[in-house]
Amino acid sequence: MSSRVEQSADGLFRQFLPNLHTERFSSMQKQNAHEYVRAFKESQNPPWIHSLYLHWRKLFSEPYRGISNDVLSKGKPRGNLYELRDEGVPIGDIVSAADEALKAMSSEMRDATMFHIDSPEWRSWSNPEFLLSDKGIRLDEVSDTIRKRVLSVLRATLSPRGYDKALKAMEINHFLGELVQSPCVLNRFSYNFVIFGEPSQYQPWGYSFYGHHLCLNIFLIRSQIVISPWFTGAEPNLIDAGMNSGTQILQREEQLGLCLMQSLQAPQQKKAQIFKLMKDPSMPEGRWNHDDQRHLCGAYRDNRVVPYEGILVSEFNTPQQELVIAILEEYLIYLPQGSRERYMEKIKAWFHETYWCWIGGFGDEDPFYYRIQSPVILIEFDHHSGVFLTNKEPAKFHIHTLLPSIGNSIPNKLDDHHDSHALVERNSAPPRKKDWVEPTPQSPWGNDRNVNSRVPDPKNIFRLVDYTRPHLYASCGSLLPQPGSVKSSTASTSRESGFELVPVSQKTPPAPPGTEQLFVSRVHDANNASDLQFITDHSGNHILLIPQPSLTDPNDPLRWSRIKKWAALANGVGYAFMGSVTGPIMAAGMIPLTETFGVSLQKMTYANGATLICQGVGNIFWMPLAVKIGRRPVYMASNLLMGVACVWLGLASTASYVPLLVGRAFLGLFEAPIESIVPSTITDLFFLHDRGEKVSSYGLSVLGGNELGPLFSALIIQHLGMNWAFFIVAMFIGLNAVTMFFFMPETKYTGVRPSTAFVCEQPKQHEVMIENVSSSKHNRPNEVESASQSPPKKSFIRELALWERPDPSVSLLSTFLRPFILLTYPTVLWSCLTYGMALGWNVVIGASTAQLFAPPPYLFDSQAQGLVFLSPFIGSLIGSWLCGSLSDTVANYFTKRNDGVREPEMRLPICAFAAVLTFFGALIAGLCYHYKTHWAGPVIGFGVLTTGAQMGVSLSMSYALDCHQELSVELMVTVASVKSLIAWIWTWVINDWIISDGMLVVFMSIATVNVVVNATTFVMYFYGKRIRSWIHEKDLFTKLNL
Repeated sequence: MSSRVEQSADGLFRQFLPNLHTERFSSMQKQNAHEYVRAFKESQNPPWIHSLYLHWRKLFSEPYRGISNDVLSKGKPRGNLYELRDEGVPIGDIVSAADEALKAMSSEMRDATMFHIDSPEWRSWSNPEFLLSDKGIRLDEVSDTIRKRVLSVLRATLSPRGYDKALKAMEINHFLGELVQSPCVLNRFSYNFVIFGEPSQYQPWGYSFYGHHLCLNIFLIRSQIVISPWFTGAEPNLIDAGMNSGTQILQREEQLGLCLMQSLQAPQQKKAQIFKLMKDPSMPEGRWNHDDQRHLCGAYRDNRVVPYEGILVSEFNTPQQELVIAILEEYLIYLPQGSRERYMEKIKAWFHETYWCWIGGFGDEDPFYYRIQSPVILIEFDHHSGVFLTNKEPAKFHIHTLLPSIGNSIPNKLDDHHDSHALVERNSAPPRKKDWVEPTPQSPWGNDRNVNSRVPDPKNIFRLVDYTRPHLYASCGSLLPQPGSVKSSTASTSRESGFELVPVSQKTPPAPPGTEQLFVSRVHDANNASDLQFITDHSGNHILLIPQPSLTDPNDPLRWSRIKKWAALANGVGYAFMGSVTGPIMAAGMIPLTETFGVSLQKMTYANGATLICQGVGNIFWMPLAVKIGRRPVYMASNLLMGVACVWLGLASTASYVPLLVGRAFLGLFEAPIESIVPSTITDLFFLHDRGEKVSSYGLSVLGGNELGPLFSALIIQHLGMNWAFFIVAMFIGLNAVTMFFFMPETKYTGVRPSTAFVCEQPKQHEVMIENVSSSKHNRPNEVESASQSPPKKSFIRELALWERPDPSVSLLSTFLRPFILLTYPTVLWSCLTYGMALGWNVVIGASTAQLFAPPPYLFDSQAQGLVFLSPFIGSLIGSWLCGSLSDTVANYFTKRNDGVREPEMRLPICAFAAVLTFFGALIAGLCYHYKTHWAGPVIGFGVLTTGAQMGVSLSMSYALDCHQELSVELMVTVASVKSLIAWIWTWVINDWIISDGMLVVFMSIATVNVVVNATTFVMYFYGKRIRSWIHEKDLFTKLNL
């Protein structure tokens, strides 16, 4: 699909804002919902809406029969299509929520809310703003408690994404009320709630939630649910101002439909396009009317005969049928996952009798209508002209979508069988024991009215983005047949299927960075996950491999053996550990060094500060090399130079202060990559779903080095002197360099991998590479790759090469500048501050331990001072576990509840524990030291606060890497550099501050700053996705040509 951006985001609807001084709006602004509808009925204005109201009353008086597709059958619905089944719906939770809502109501409210299960009022929902059927309770007229409990019923019933969509529709309705200054008629709570039957886990019941542009009718029987008819619309469909700016709905339904239509070959498009104009002169009477315009099955249209039109879905190729499935799944998003999956299986079984039809143009800017129809489902999508806005032609910012009741798809009668469980499913709850008669049609479209035409208004420009069906990459983009657009050894397969990908004219990132489809349920595996590589968890869910490994290249690090991966990780973690040891290595020798060199303790601490600030600066220069020439040469060079610096420091520690200070500065420059390259290696080697524990192991190596370093160096200093502490560390660094040379090949991969983003990306040099990936189980050969044969596996000797060919696509200047731009990303800035404040505790403890424990009453010698760090090390172990497997477990739990879609924010709830442990650990240590308790008091406090610090380190890294995996190297440069700056500040003030104000004040002040920083996690948890969408929209790297 050629470049398509979200038109509503440009605010084009604002050129159609109405004149609010007209009588319609000036009156509306003064009225509540009841006064507004009363005035409407009395004045009969607007006349076309009043005519609609009278027509609806007539339709409501007709007996219910159900929508059907055959005029000759006189509307008699097809039977035996549905059955009772266990769908796993949490009926107990739904009933409990409904009971709580009823308990909060007065007796008068309950009487108004409760209707008989067979009440004809099931059919009296409507979507205009007029309160034409005032039944139940209206949420903007009840207490906040009742509102919250009613919404809890919705939350318990709908899928997470479905509930989110409903709330967004309500917020957009509120936004419309603000635009026309009529909040008493249009607001986020201008919706009615009605219950039919008695909420029960065993007997049928249901409820209706309806109002302007959102109407949901929900029928429940035991663990089975049907949500129909429903209507969702928006005018406009995007909020472009205020606190909810960026909220948007119905763009996916639009994008997927247009993508499907554009993917058809010309003869198929001609067959599907039943009318070329949105109001076509060739339309029969009743096919278009002023109120419903093109859609056929809105409010009160329960008995309509809707003949099949268009083209059979069974005539589509596989990618096109996958698009049909994607559209249908979007329309079924209100259903809980289990019900949605079972319904999809039934729908796909009827593809031989499923029709796709289209009205309007199918250019990127054309408004349009489409319908998918079969015996078991009917969905409609329509772009409308303005009702509140003044556009006289259909525009893409006013959308109606609906899914009506088909035939007998909800139990339409409760038969008196001997088995009390023998219930027949029906599609609405009309009155019992009536014979339904279809109104006599004058045309195949019934007796609807025909009014003046509306001509399309091509204003919208959209681009297709899909978060949940990544394997549809091959069916996205400008899919019109054009020769030579796919560079592939199997391009003929593409041509035979009826389409090829062609280049698009704009580059648009695929989705808010970090959102990934991670889980696919067992019900979907045969049809949806079979084209993706996955593993199966203990519950039988398919965990998609993110990123997808190469299908043909055995040298892809994601395809390495477990042993090879862990060997590389162990070398990287060992490298980070040894680099971290060198930071606080002087902690137990600070007092002897001040005496040797004749300087103050604060000045001696400047040597540690020199290492920290040079680490931050060095990262900026090392990491562009890691991106350009690979990780391995950076590891090797940094490791060897770090060993040389330690030898230098060993010699300088017995000489004078200045050589030691200079040596510490160079040490910081040489070891700078320890805090940025290892997380990048983890993203090179491991998949998203189990990355958390690996990041935690790295975080443990950094904090563990900071804590065990002083412990081991204290023993060495006590017996051999400060110089030997550096010499022995240099020996271990050399050993790590040897193991790294033999067992850590290059992990940067530049080959082709299957895409996991459903996106039309701008191809390089006007060509597109496509990879359709096959399942590790089903092994279906659908891929199209740039190479006709798999590359040979590298030999062990070949992998010992110190560097590979530099990546020609990487600009050193751009890579150098990106970390600075990343500071403008709120997600990265949050990670920097959280990471920096957490690791800052190691600097604070390392710089102050000798100052705190050498004087009375503790009188610790160097060895005892080193042993103090055992407590922080144990705390780091505990924190590492909490943020390793537990973090992954929590995130996976929320992912499964989110229909398998992983959001980076799903890890963040654990950050609350980090804040609590850090604060109370500092409080314990500070109080115990202040009141000179036994040494165990402050030492245990150190352990508690480092548990929280370790959690902060791991969570901040994991979150940042999840959000911006593609920028892992540049990201960690930014995080590590900001951390180094924060830590460097502590080295300049910490010792004198403790002397001035005391340890309790200092520790609690730092802990308070930590808590404030951690408290911002709430912002990231609730608004993180919106922030990531904002980052995606701004796309600073593209704007700055980086």
